[in-house]
Amino acid sequence: MSAILAARSFDKQRFEMRGVGTQEPVRPETTPEDRQYNRSVSFKVTLEERQ
Repeated sequence: MSAILAARSFDKQRFEMRGVGTQEPVRPETTPEDRQYNRSVSFKVTLEERQ
């Protein structure tokens, strides 16, 4: 994902990526559906006001 953003002229210093894998599952993996949901990718966008 970082390569895509950088290719679109986003400044690499202004974003960070973090992979958590099995250390931080979104749902407890008790059913096949939960395990499938935990294989998804999530994005969090935060905006910072410029001064």
